[in-house]
Amino acid sequence: MSALSDVTNAAPVAKRTEKLQQVMKKALSESRKAVDASVINKIYGDLSSPELTELIDDVLDQVTDKVSKEFDTIVENHGLNEKLLRLESCVAECQSVESNAGASSGPPRPVASLLPDGVTPQDVLRSSAHALKLGERDRLLASLAALNAEGAALAASIDDGKRSLAAKMQDIERQRMEMQKTADLCTMTA
Repeated sequence: MSALSDVTNAAPVAKRTEKLQQVMKKALSESRKAVDASVINKIYGDLSSPELTELIDDVLDQVTDKVSKEFDTIVENHGLNEKLLRLESCVAECQSVESNAGASSGPPRPVASLLPDGVTPQDVLRSSAHALKLGERDRLLASLAALNAEGAALAASIDDGKRSLAAKMQDIERQRMEMQKTADLCTMTA
């Protein structure tokens, strides 16, 4: 039993979550069926053996298990079931409002008719995608500004280090010259 099934046994499971699980299981099942002994024989030719086929089957089973667990983890970490439950309740509420309105004013209107004239669901999706992209752009620009500020601070620190190093080198050169003069004086007097 999957981790999502364990978690959702206590809470209701959204129909869309169930469909998503079914699609995932079907996809894994179909991809698993695609690799059988004949495919292995075609790929490996003379090298194929029952042991190799069994080994590949074991690896594919492990991959299927890992993908299932990872899928369940992603669904759980993103709270997908809860979000889909909220979506289903919103859809049900919208449908009940439409059915109540439709009972008094003729046939029910499609959900898209709740949008202003000239605005399509694709427009709403494009607008949402654009807003997300603008938010990501702003986040990246802020990150770039922070990195530029950090780069400027590092450059200033390097310049300070270079100046300090140059001053120390001048001091060492001055001391060397003084020592050379002292050595020259000592050799002259000796």
